Amino acid sequence: MAVPHKKLRQLCGAVVRLRPDTQIPSNMTALGLIRSDLEGSLPTYMMPTLLKVLKDEEELPCTVIGKPEKKEILRIYFGSENGVQVEDYPPEVESCPIPKPGEATKPWDWDGRQFEH
Repeated sequence: MAVPHKKLRQLCGAVVRLRPDTQIPSNMTALGLIRSDLEGSLPTYMMPTLLKVLKDEEELPCTVIGKPEKKEILRIYFGSENGVQVEDYPPEVESCPIPKPGEATKPWDWDGRQFEH
């Protein structure tokens, strides 16, 4: 999902629940594991750069017909109220290093990030 960011227009974020048998290597984060699993099946710009792993007691807020409530997900898990852009996400949200404008010069290097002009 598109997650508002203060310096960048938005980042590609994901909220997931890992299977209980998921083993994350000690030299990798859950975000790194998911990105490596998606490598080859998704272009780089579609890869998540933010990740919230749900705890057992956490649930995605959904409408009465079962669709995820994006505004509530952004508020609860990424700290964005009413689409307000965020610079510092909650500590439990994993993130990729964000390049400074000019470091990632090609759109396909941005990992789904959109730079402000």
